[in-house]
Amino acid sequence: MIVPIAAATVANAVEAVKRRGSNAAFQRMVEAQRATTPPAGPQAPSGAGATTSAVTPGQKLDAAMAAYKREAQMTPVERARRDVLKDKKLTEEQIAAMSAADHEATEKMIAEEVAKRLKRPQPIRTDQQVTVDAFIKRHTPAT
Repeated sequence: MIVPIAAATVANAVEAVKRRGSNAAFQRMVEAQRATTPPAGPQAPSGAGATTSAVTPGQKLDAAMAAYKREAQMTPVERARRDVLKDKKLTEEQIAAMSAADHEATEKMIAEEVAKRLKRPQPIRTDQQVTVDAFIKRHTPAT
């Protein structure tokens, strides 16, 4: 039986999994994908001055897992701050290198923007109905 659920419900479930950190089913899926990853194709011969750094699918998966873990460990405030800095085209290093007055003004602006973003209600998309079967099919590797 296919049970339609709101996309917000699925998003909430995904967020809950991220907050818990490691999920056994997710880890099994990752291990299965690593086991079924095809070997890297033939590489171009390295000639004079030609340097190729082939990234294997396993390395891509490891990088994606590391990014997932970093994102899962971040709090909503940390994510909002990261997004504000990205929107303002600033880095933590640039802020640290500012004079005391500029640093204080910038931190105040960032804090206000973070607070505004966290208070803003997040849109709930009720126009998209997702079925559990479709969700699972999309998020599991083909066997």
